[in-house]
Amino acid sequence: MQYFFRVNDELSYLRALNPGSATIAPDQTVNVVVTLVINPNAEVGARDKVTFSTEGVDRVSQAAFVTVTDSTGLSDSYQPSLWYTYSSRCEGRSSPGTCAGAFWTVEITARDYETGLLRISSSPRGIVYKAPFTAGTRDDVKATYTASCCQPKVTITATDVSRNARTVSLDVTDIWLNEAGIAAVVLGVLLLIALIVLLVILIRYCVRRRKRAQELPIYRSDARGTRSTR
Repeated sequence: MQYFFRVNDELSYLRALNPGSATIAPDQTVNVVVTLVINPNAEVGARDKVTFSTEGVDRVSQAAFVTVTDSTGLSDSYQPSLWYTYSSRCEGRSSPGTCAGAFWTVEITARDYETGLLRISSSPRGIVYKAPFTAGTRDDVKATYTASCCQPKVTITATDVSRNARTVSLDVTDIWLNEAGIAAVVLGVLLLIALIVLLVILIRYCVRRRKRAQELPIYRSDARGTRSTR
């Protein structure tokens, strides 16, 4: 199948694309070289958005940010941020005898404020992005992962442009609390603390009351009607 390649950028750094087309067989890959020449007067930190596309049976495009740096390169030692939440689990369907035909899904969000996010990947494969994004973006990137309940484990990795990576290993069979469950646990802990504080206050009150009762003076009268204090 014949494919034609196109590329454009926003800051006019683009100089060449090679090759401009290729015949690609099933399962075959082709390397396409995009050449950019940075203006000597370009400002360090400027970001050029480069969009590469193919035209053949269908049209596919992918964009990436190219950042202008000095000789020291990009400085980024921080890992991307990575969050996840389950949208469906395998309650009652996680055993080998019941997992067939049941699926679980996890929602993933990643972000990198420094050099920008490059990709989200998973092992086993199965990441699906909710919307196209530009490699190097500093915005949130959202994705989903869905698997059979017979395959309850996955490793999710978020990688930024500087190749810093953050990885989380998930097992859908682990005990997990949603926001309502966490709120219930926190409320229970707060109530327990309040009961302990109240119990301490009551004990101190009882001890003080008993002490005051023991310190009251005792009056006695003798035969002449005089009173003495003990």
